[in-house]
Amino acid sequence: MLDSLEDVTTRLMADQARVSDSTDEARVLAEQARGKLEQGRSAIEDTIRIFSGLTDLVVQLGDRMAGFTEAMTRVQRVSSSIETIASKTNMLALNATIEAARAGEAGRSFAVVAAEVKKLAHDTRAATGEIAGTIASLTREAEAVTSEIKAGVDKSRVAQGSFTRINETVRDVAEIVALVDRQTDGIAQSTSHIQASVDSVKSGLSS
Repeated sequence: MLDSLEDVTTRLMADQARVSDSTDEARVLAEQARGKLEQGRSAIEDTIRIFSGLTDLVVQLGDRMAGFTEAMTRVQRVSSSIETIASKTNMLALNATIEAARAGEAGRSFAVVAAEVKKLAHDTRAATGEIAGTIASLTREAEAVTSEIKAGVDKSRVAQGSFTRINETVRDVAEIVALVDRQTDGIAQSTSHIQASVDSVKSGLSS
């Protein structure tokens, strides 16, 4: 009978030793997992900060492009005003040329001046036409760039949100690992109590 009890206690001690080894290994693995998770969280947080800075930079660029578009609009208005003035000047020069022709010899010198004014008005209108074409082209390009910038900002914010959710998931996993580690400690303490009880029983059987 005593031999049978001693065999049972021996097996219990062997089982307890295996449990102890397993809990020690689980504790080491949990510690390694916490370290890896912390590294992962750190990398994700760095990535989130980078995306945040990139988003801010792109937003600033978008604001500048909006300012550029506004400036082009103002230049377009000024160019249109100049063209209107040139058109009126051309009409006045034409009327002056007609009046100079009526004046005959006395109006010849005035006719020369009127012709020069007319030519200047014509050149001015041509220049403002080119300016208007250039501004229209620049405005279209600016609007296209602004649209791409907005799309980039939206994508950056989506990516930033995704990394934030990943970071939250990693944090949740880290909490689970910590819980498992605490439970492993509890198992280790229980195993220690079992060891003490088995030792006590074995000591009683031996005496």
